[in-house]
Amino acid sequence: MGYIPQSLALFPHRSVAGNVSYPLERKRSPPAASELRLLLDRFGLRELADRRPAQLSGGERQRVAIARALAAAPSLLLWDEPLSALDASARSALAELLGSVQRKERIPLLVVTHDPEVAFSLADRLLLLDDGQAVFLGATTALAEGTLTAFLARFIGYENVIPRAALEGSAASPLRDWLLERSGPEGIALAAESLRLVDRSTPGFDGELRHIAPRPNGVDLRIDVDGWLLVVRHRLAPGGGGCPRPGERLRVELSEEALRPLAAEVRSG
Repeated sequence: MGYIPQSLALFPHRSVAGNVSYPLERKRSPPAASELRLLLDRFGLRELADRRPAQLSGGERQRVAIARALAAAPSLLLWDEPLSALDASARSALAELLGSVQRKERIPLLVVTHDPEVAFSLADRLLLLDDGQAVFLGATTALAEGTLTAFLARFIGYENVIPRAALEGSAASPLRDWLLERSGPEGIALAAESLRLVDRSTPGFDGELRHIAPRPNGVDLRIDVDGWLLVVRHRLAPGGGGCPRPGERLRVELSEEALRPLAAEVRSG
């Protein structure tokens, strides 16, 4: 089994070539130069071969760790938090590299992560743990449709998760009644990007903007509608104009496609 710990655990006193060659040295001494060169070339490390880990960027160190783990031709690769501490560009490049290596080598990859984006970008199947208990085992695509639990809804990125008990225990209002009618046994989840701001001529629910949270491609608006705080992901017009201000009254459109009913548990497969 090849293993890449979260810290990478590269040997600081060895060069890139020395780190990558270590599993080969365990097999035979010295390792074949052609085999080492092939590994370095595959991960774009030849020009870095003489550098020490301290002289490398985070993404470069990750590539060294992958090359070292695969040098012994393992039948399984275990990776703990593979894309942590990398910027978005490095994460994307490394995920693409790892995916291509996995497809070419056909080595099963077991990833341990707290990051849903990593899980969805790398995994065909997911085992999700909640407080040490397995709550889901199945294909990654199975979470894209069908019933969810509150834990699963939060895991895959639903910002608005409302328990049914909270709905049933609150005073009647247009929004509460609309949500309760469509709620599952444990509540309902609404995707922030599926909620839209509309003008007064369009049916919807009126509320007051409480808070604005900037995002790379827009803002998250927290809008108080009938006492329920809804998160609406809003794209700004080119140039950043058209952003509402706290205290402003806004109308939110909720569509059937924006909601997911919640159950106490889901069937794994």
